[in-house]
Amino acid sequence: MNKNKLFKLLPIAAILATAGCTKNNEVAGPEAVIYTNGDILTMNKAAPNAEAVVVVGEDIVAVGSLSELQKTWNNHTIFDLEGKTLMPGLVETHHHIMMEAAMMDFLDMSYQAEPDFDKMMEIFAAGQPLAEDNAFMPGWVIGLGWDAGKHGRVPTLEERDALFPDTPVFVAMQGHGGWYNSKGMELKGITKDKEPPRDSAYVKDENGELTGEISGLYAVLEAIGSYPGPRLDTAVKATHKAASQGFTTVSDIGADNVDNLKVLSEASLDENFNVRVAVGVTNADGYLDILSNRADFETDKVWISQTKMWLDGAVHGGNIYTDLEYQNDAYKHNKLAPWGTQEMFNDVAWNSVLNGVNYSFHANGNLSLEMGLNAVEYARERAKAEGIDDTNFKGQAIHLSISTPEQYTRMAELGVDPTFIIGHTYWAGGQIMNQYFLKHAQEYMFRVNTAFEAGLPVSLHNDAPVTPALPWLGIETSVTRVTEDGNLLNPSEAITVQQALEAYTINGAIQFGVDDMTGSLEPGKRADMIVIDRNPLKVEPDTIRDTQVETTIFEGRVVYERS
Repeated sequence: MNKNKLFKLLPIAAILATAGCTKNNEVAGPEAVIYTNGDILTMNKAAPNAEAVVVVGEDIVAVGSLSELQKTWNNHTIFDLEGKTLMPGLVETHHHIMMEAAMMDFLDMSYQAEPDFDKMMEIFAAGQPLAEDNAFMPGWVIGLGWDAGKHGRVPTLEERDALFPDTPVFVAMQGHGGWYNSKGMELKGITKDKEPPRDSAYVKDENGELTGEISGLYAVLEAIGSYPGPRLDTAVKATHKAASQGFTTVSDIGADNVDNLKVLSEASLDENFNVRVAVGVTNADGYLDILSNRADFETDKVWISQTKMWLDGAVHGGNIYTDLEYQNDAYKHNKLAPWGTQEMFNDVAWNSVLNGVNYSFHANGNLSLEMGLNAVEYARERAKAEGIDDTNFKGQAIHLSISTPEQYTRMAELGVDPTFIIGHTYWAGGQIMNQYFLKHAQEYMFRVNTAFEAGLPVSLHNDAPVTPALPWLGIETSVTRVTEDGNLLNPSEAITVQQALEAYTINGAIQFGVDDMTGSLEPGKRADMIVIDRNPLKVEPDTIRDTQVETTIFEGRVVYERS
């Protein structure tokens, strides 16, 4: 990452020199804003609380005692917190912001949008084809997020065809599977005799007939061509949504084509683009060209931080790579396999080293996680053998639904950071316990505390739009381990509220390599901050989800205010 290009921080000494000091060491100008009169959580372990924070322009220039700072910064205005809480802006370590922007044109068919099957079928029936001038899939009805486990089932092929006999339909189920109607299969040339893409399947019934369902990333990519890209306007709007949720740094972990990156890059030049975005490039065709030319896409707000690989699927998709056995009828006979070979995973890790980016890998199962760690170890050993400096290279293990304690020790040894999909702990935890792997296997699930005990900079994420970006619910869930249906999932892996806040702030910044610029309230960092209506450290843990973001400040500028 070219930090000089991305974040042109003005050193505090330069600010003071520009301002000029009086004989009493008072700073005469430029005008400062002092945030005070509330709880201030800095996420700086050396000074976790403060009475006031001073911001000049885009930067935090001082943190400490109000009386002392007022003496020093005599040319200032006060931002009165009115008893509310100031803390660093949140960091979303696994997000698909370009997909979220593109989804503004799609049907939201997630359980979170509508849990009732019959009502969701009404939403589906009212779906309209994408306009003919839509660059994605004109003429198709496109949906995203249907959860077969939560909704009970997917509509049958007959039900789909009855609603849309002549209009092609495709609904993606969280990126790891989906379903067509007959017209959609016809237009894609899918027949019962056609070979599916690698590591994927066209699901058939007991008579060998197509059901319209598909499984596997590459079958999804066959359906949609690539991950959908946003328009310039929707890309900017997506950042407004993120800012309203308290995020100042998000990510697009799964960028797979030049056109989408160009849109994101251009959109980020808009003054109303209200977050910074770390990009993870998938190992799709041409990814090495993107990496070698990444400066063409990087701006002050967008940078390519890592590669991204899918090593397996999703727990609720029945296609993770684990040695635990699914217990539910729908998945118990599934062949569980990785989404590629060890050689393939090694190759992308090595190319990450050569191109100066990190290596992130989606691993929901313990066996896929082991393959990801093997790839990082391979890259480090090869770098050592060839005399290549890998000091700044690290891995990022994504999701981590099922794992073993020993794997976190290995992560610490290899320099691999864990980021947990805490949204699935809440939304899918009950299914995991009572349907998929049953309660006897819950000790393997979402080992967040184990990761902290290993000394790792743990982060939490939502994977929006797969699971809605609800960070305060995620923080609460990581502390209580209570699932959406009231189950208690592996409570020994609960963490403290303080740890959860670190996981959504400074630790996320560490994982993206920008902790010298954001993630905590310290002099010399950008003024990325949020004002919230309560101090999460002082409320009952089961009320943290009710936290409201009152104000979001990005690089010193108020970009969101709660109406």
